Amino acid sequence: MTAYLGAFILPVLLWPLRSRSRTAYIVILSLAWALFAGLRSNIGGTDYLVYRDYYASLSGFGFGNGNPWEPLFKLLTGILKSAGLPWHGYLSVVALLGILPAVAVIEENSRETPLGLFVYGIEFMLYGSFVILRQGLALGLAFLVIDYVRKGKIVPALVACLLATGFHYSAILLLLYLPFSLSLHPKLRTGIWAAAGLLGLATVALVMSGAISAIGTPFTNRLISYLQYIGGATLNPLNVLEILGISYLLLRYGQKAPDIYYNGFFIFMIFALMATLEAIFVRMGSYFKIVLPLFYPILAAAEPEGALERRLGRAWLQVAIFVYYLAKITRWLILTRDELVPFLPYRAVLGG
Repeated sequence: MTAYLGAFILPVLLWPLRSRSRTAYIVILSLAWALFAGLRSNIGGTDYLVYRDYYASLSGFGFGNGNPWEPLFKLLTGILKSAGLPWHGYLSVVALLGILPAVAVIEENSRETPLGLFVYGIEFMLYGSFVILRQGLALGLAFLVIDYVRKGKIVPALVACLLATGFHYSAILLLLYLPFSLSLHPKLRTGIWAAAGLLGLATVALVMSGAISAIGTPFTNRLISYLQYIGGATLNPLNVLEILGISYLLLRYGQKAPDIYYNGFFIFMIFALMATLEAIFVRMGSYFKIVLPLFYPILAAAEPEGALERRLGRAWLQVAIFVYYLAKITRWLILTRDELVPFLPYRAVLGG
């Protein structure tokens, strides 16, 4: 467990470097996390084995064994294979390409605390670079989409969205950030939400009825694979309590946050609501949950309002968030250590 906790606390340990060189801080932290993800043995569930076999099937530049994965991911894999990268070198580069844009955007919005990067490491870096490699790349680009939209740079946001979709088709959901970054008339906003909800229900109905399978495009085929287990595993009640707690913090301390952060988390809550029927929707909602590492530094800088909060001081909320996420990841690592492909202990290449 020590290696994991060391990796998660790294943004805090390196924080003094940021005052000297923000670029060095971003690069060193990203490289360290990329190596942490890449220099591992067969950890990452069945996904690890599938990606390993795919990479081994390539003899050079090419798309491999006909796997229906997204074209940009297969293109990237072909390039890295033709460059002669060994398997663990490939894992490290893929991890770096997902981690670097996320770290850069979060660092820019960190204010004076490493809290956002600490939460990102626990919530998104680990899973995105160890298991869901394709979506991990898309999530890295998702941070760029949010940042571009927040700054009013719509064309770069669209380009980043399209690139993310090339790595994982589900990233097309990032387009939702564009209309929900705008100030809309309440009736228009309600109409858009209603239309989006009906579209989601219609999509699920088409998948369950089998009608959408007649289209037969790579996009629809992947969509079917994501939704074909409707009615399986559902959202953990602890996740529901966490969402309620975060919602309270955002409403109480996040008044100065950009609207796009609020809208992003609100969209995530809708996906979480759908996840009470099927947990896969939480994974799709990750594109919106990623606003949390951007939100938390704003919450930590908020002025205490109540008498008890003023006595505790401004740092109390930041400390509480640190402790909560540290306890959350420690619990998760302990619970998964006895699984078939455990995350504990950490096994580097040199360790076998």
